[in-house]
Amino acid sequence: MKDLIRKYRENKLSREDLRILRDKLQSIPPEDLNKAVLEDWENYPAVNYDDDDPHKEKTLCDIHHLLKIERKGFSNSFRNISRNVAAMLLPVFMIATIYYYTHPAANPSFMAVTTEKGERASVFLPDGSRVMLNGSSSISYDADAFSRGNRNIEFSGEAFFNITKDPRHPFAVNATGLKVTVMGTKFNLKAVRKDPEAVLYLKSGLVSLLSEKSGKNAIVHPGEKAVLNYGNGHISISQPDQNENILAWHTKKLSFNDEDLYSVISTIEKYYGCKIIVEGANIDNSIFTGTIPTDNLQLSIDVIERIFNVRLKIKK
Repeated sequence: MKDLIRKYRENKLSREDLRILRDKLQSIPPEDLNKAVLEDWENYPAVNYDDDDPHKEKTLCDIHHLLKIERKGFSNSFRNISRNVAAMLLPVFMIATIYYYTHPAANPSFMAVTTEKGERASVFLPDGSRVMLNGSSSISYDADAFSRGNRNIEFSGEAFFNITKDPRHPFAVNATGLKVTVMGTKFNLKAVRKDPEAVLYLKSGLVSLLSEKSGKNAIVHPGEKAVLNYGNGHISISQPDQNENILAWHTKKLSFNDEDLYSVISTIEKYYGCKIIVEGANIDNSIFTGTIPTDNLQLSIDVIERIFNVRLKIKK
């Protein structure tokens, strides 16, 4: 485990190392992982800064920014703070199984991040843009080219993009059968090769969606949903239904307004991958308005049962 942690820190994990690391993380107790990380930190050569060194101040500010910690004043125990940060960050990155790895020697700056089913990952790109990956998704890019202003990435799966504005360097997402070009915006894209269509929802800004099959562009405005049909390359743009919940995986909540209860239960089944049976009540004319969490099935069930005085049975 120590050798794997060292390789992780030095960005030298091979694909076989990643497989072994995944297996170990599924069985190692959290306290043992924490101990291994701290031992690695203690043995890692430290950079010695004087108390008034400006680099120390900047490094701590960067750490606070990364962890979204409000700055309350500079501590005189920089090494202790850094040790705690490392102990938090490394397990988070490992357990989330974010696959940062260096591609074979042909392109040493090639970076990729992959999530498996049920996993999510937050990826920060060199320009400050943030990509939040849903499960079974991947993103890859040339880090050197990206840093020089060539903001192009390859993508598959589903993700929410928060792109840093840079009018001189458009940001391009290349996925199966399409290309999305933006300057600075927030949007959700689901582009899975086996699906019949790709779906883009724009939260803010402006994007151009190119269909590779038809060669046609479509401009998408905030609040609009663009659907690309892989079969014929046609792009259709519409306003999504308020109960469609396109961003539910990202916001972790399902919001409904005057929705038929059967449809609500069907949506819950989809997000949790289960079957829900209504027992001892007729809900044919029941309407639901409210919010349901996507990360707590039992709480979701409790909400429905209490409001409608019914009993729901879950079948996995």
